[in-house]
Amino acid sequence: MKKRVSATKLYRLWESIKARCYNSKRKDYPNYGGRGITVCKEWFCFDVFKNWALENGYNPGLEIDRINNDGIYCPDNCRFVTHSENNRNKRIRRDNTTGYKGVTRHKQTGKYNYEIQIDGIRYRKSGFLTAKEAYNARLVKVEQIKSML
Repeated sequence: MKKRVSATKLYRLWESIKARCYNSKRKDYPNYGGRGITVCKEWFCFDVFKNWALENGYNPGLEIDRINNDGIYCPDNCRFVTHSENNRNKRIRRDNTTGYKGVTRHKQTGKYNYEIQIDGIRYRKSGFLTAKEAYNARLVKVEQIKSML
């Protein structure tokens, strides 16, 4: 028996992308449609989206990721990645005071720290004099970890 298209994981992903961009009743709408994130016109047709996905590495174990977190869902800005990779491509938290992703300032010492979490493992290093120095060290560590995966 053939599976209905609407029952496939890829179809549900496509529906979810559109819903978080256009359905203001969804709890995640403020982080997508509420920030101006939209879906390109060609992807309003499921067959076009499906063809792109299958030609660009889709498999049910991966997630769709916008390369530019402030950009729209479109072929030039999307890719399929693991959950861990997707978590690394998040925007800076609102409560971040350093201006650098994953970098915080220690309240007592005034020095800067970085933190990374990949595949459930947390990596931290502290004692940097500037936020930029901590951020650059964080980027190096991310590359080291990625090369080991």
